[in-house]
Amino acid sequence: MTEDEQNKVYNTIGLAPNISMPVKGDASSTTKPAVAAGTIDIRENKSQDISALSRDTANSLNELGRIFDKAKIEEQQELAAVFGEEAFRLAHNLKDDGSGRKIAIHIAIGGIMSAITGAGFASGAIGAGLNEALIKNLKGLDPGTAQIVSGIIGAAAAKAIGGNAQAGASAAASGAKWNEYQKDPRIKEKLQEILKK
Repeated sequence: MTEDEQNKVYNTIGLAPNISMPVKGDASSTTKPAVAAGTIDIRENKSQDISALSRDTANSLNELGRIFDKAKIEEQQELAAVFGEEAFRLAHNLKDDGSGRKIAIHIAIGGIMSAITGAGFASGAIGAGLNEALIKNLKGLDPGTAQIVSGIIGAAAAKAIGGNAQAGASAAASGAKWNEYQKDPRIKEKLQEILKK
């Protein structure tokens, strides 16, 4: 197994949980009242006009159609995850960690990840961007711990702007997992420990 394959295995099974992007959507319907056919006996206020009373019970229920398509949701989450993995791997080739250029790239990647799933651009963008700005402070941490801390940073940043915390956490943790800590030498050691068991 090559070193890159070993790193990929450790990153895939890793110690930190994979945080998936949330998928958002909404739907609504209106149900209108109707009275079934039959005799209406008015006991009080006999002068009421009931001519406008709907008797069409067959068409009163506007049933809410299928809201969520499980396969579509899974595809959106997978697309966001794969996009993030590949894009953050490419971003790793830039050596200037925490620079304005690398922060801007992380903002774009995180934003696109969360936009793919309908969670909005801002949540993923702020999560991934702030995490990249602070990534130098996480150097020296175990990769799994760094991913968890990155997730917390991303969630807090997204929530602070009124966004989706899960989208911010997912983008930030993905950035740490596939970018900063991909070639950490401790990954190789952890992989060897796991493979020996």
